[in-house]
Amino acid sequence: MRKRVAITTGAALAALACMASGQVAAAAAPAVASAGWSARGVLGEPPALGIINQVVDPPAGVDYVLASEGRGYRLRRMPLSGAFVTVGPKFPVFGISLGAGSVWVYGARPAGHSVSLVLYQVNRSTLAVTRSWQLSGNQSRSGFVAVAPGGSGTEWVGFLRTVLRINASSGAIVSRIRLHSGLTVSDLSVDPAGRHLYVVANTSVSGSAVVEFDPASLRELASNSRGDLRFSVGGASATAVPGGVWISFRTGMLGETLLLSQRNLRMVKLPGATKPRSLFHWVMFASTEYAGRSLYLARQDGIIACLNPRTGAVRSRGRLSQLVNAGQLLQAGRHGRPLYGLSPSALIAISSPAAC
Repeated sequence: MRKRVAITTGAALAALACMASGQVAAAAAPAVASAGWSARGVLGEPPALGIINQVVDPPAGVDYVLASEGRGYRLRRMPLSGAFVTVGPKFPVFGISLGAGSVWVYGARPAGHSVSLVLYQVNRSTLAVTRSWQLSGNQSRSGFVAVAPGGSGTEWVGFLRTVLRINASSGAIVSRIRLHSGLTVSDLSVDPAGRHLYVVANTSVSGSAVVEFDPASLRELASNSRGDLRFSVGGASATAVPGGVWISFRTGMLGETLLLSQRNLRMVKLPGATKPRSLFHWVMFASTEYAGRSLYLARQDGIIACLNPRTGAVRSRGRLSQLVNAGQLLQAGRHGRPLYGLSPSALIAISSPAAC
């Protein structure tokens, strides 16, 4: 879920007026720079719009958003240019992702005192629903649905103990993985070469585990189910990179980001990770994004850094005021420029130093 935070009432009313006319104005916030980092507003997104989640398509110059409306979430296609918005259907869930030429909407659909896990495939241009799946029957406890592009026109979908690979053209299930008992999926990520699928799962003892698979053979390559994530709560998130996978998780009010090696899922020793003010230990919220040649880490206190994705060595570190109380990175353009993220009031485009 993309975290939403509060801003001023005046900005909210202005953006609502634009939305009512079918048009969204580009945010006028000035650029703020720190140590070679800068950010500019792209689209104003005050909380009065009710935006719960979103995903950016940089090549198309479009932001897909899900906003609260009644008991559901309305999908909108918002050009980054500020041109007219396409309004789509309402969904009962608010997970959203891009992959295999489609928008994917997913999550836990309420059904009285229980929920069922569902997935929708949506046309990127028209926002019409192409097809849908009910992934689980009604159950008393909630759960995660995670998706990740699978290459060659396919999409990986994980839920409960199951991971499916779906052909986006036909809707056929072309692969299926079943996790060990006691594990339930919280996130998926595939490395840039498409040779390693990382499945992050909650364990039966309130921790997290990472299991690595060969996407072609579906063979399990490694697991750290008894490893370094046993203190995580609420489900960990993953960003796969060449040579490994970065994992971020909460331990309560605090959180941690660490790197597991691709070969055996052992924890890589990160520079300065044991120091009191380590980059990799944070309060409340942080996110990661792999783009170009770097791993980007942003935190709720506004700290942002680009790192060597294999070692964690810091290439550049700065602070952007627009990331304060947000710390959320979205997608990136070609070679990581620009890097899109969220401020409390807008979708922002972040420019990084040449070192990144």
